[in-house]
Amino acid sequence: MRVVMALKVRNESDIIDVNLRHHLSHGVDFFVVTDNDSDDGTREILQRYADAGLMEVIDEPHEDFWSRAHAWVTRMARLAAERHGADWVLHADADEFWMPVAGSLKQGLERVPERYQVVLAPRPEFVPRPPGDEPFYERMTVRERYSRLRPKVAHRALPGVELHQGAHDVALSEQAAASILRDSRAVTRFPGAAGVADDGSLAWAPYWPARVLHFPIRSYEQYRARVETIVFRGDPPVSETRKRLRRRYNNDRLDRSYAKLVAAEPEIERGIEAGRLVVDERLRDALRDSPDPFAPRSAEVADSESAEPAAEQAELAEIEYDAMQAIARNQRLLVRRLDRLQRQSGKRKARLNPRPGTLPGRMLLRLRRSL
Repeated sequence: MRVVMALKVRNESDIIDVNLRHHLSHGVDFFVVTDNDSDDGTREILQRYADAGLMEVIDEPHEDFWSRAHAWVTRMARLAAERHGADWVLHADADEFWMPVAGSLKQGLERVPERYQVVLAPRPEFVPRPPGDEPFYERMTVRERYSRLRPKVAHRALPGVELHQGAHDVALSEQAAASILRDSRAVTRFPGAAGVADDGSLAWAPYWPARVLHFPIRSYEQYRARVETIVFRGDPPVSETRKRLRRRYNNDRLDRSYAKLVAAEPEIERGIEAGRLVVDERLRDALRDSPDPFAPRSAEVADSESAEPAAEQAELAEIEYDAMQAIARNQRLLVRRLDRLQRQSGKRKARLNPRPGTLPGRMLLRLRRSL
């Protein structure tokens, strides 16, 4: 099996080398990376991996980060399938680390039944900690127990996939779905290809072999650079959060926002006691033992420390619960958004076509008669 990871990065010099080293040691064979005009040394780090034959780098200097992102992610997934011989494609950002429950990522994906095309991975965030001389993964070893963000996806390598901007959903394009279903059906219309529905959606596996460990805030300098990308890069969607960040940035008050995000020890202890937070030192321990990525690679991938069977089953149950909560939360969010759009549409229709007996309706009738 060949596993390829797709990453979209911008100015991630403090973390990208750690990310690549971790995933190479856990079963990733190759990377396809889109670099969005990094100017902090990230591009030079990527080039080292490309020169070693471990990566294809795509340079995308466009300012239009938000509207183009889904096309960049889709292109990387297709290149993984068509050019780099992937069997599975994993998606991540530079601050996201796929961590298998046991063994390697490759071993976990090998256990997915053939009929399923997509694996979801819950994405809990680690608590920001005060700055220090040690690397972020030595300082940040406490995370939220259950994730609040949308899961990441891994999917079987298919040439016609399309992905959402943040790699949280994957499906086949209409053309690819039609081709696969047409080629897989006899005249009597037998069921289509395994794991592919008539509308191009792919079957999600009821199996969760990994979490994605997320480290979005690691230092004030990195936080400031992240805000600059979120607020000023291209034309991001308008939201109250972005408006607030822009005001604080423009008023030189961003350091206050960062200070509120860094958790104090008593707060962390209360979170652990209440069950909202848990200690997770797996990334720290894995990186201490990870091999040199540029040394000759053995055909065998070094396994993660195997947990006791009871501990492994407990972790699988936790991930399953986390993933199902995330799916339910996302479904509720989509329903609320649909309801809101329907209400807004109804109000617009009422303004454009008022009832005859109302004042706006009588005024519209007079206007039509005068014309």
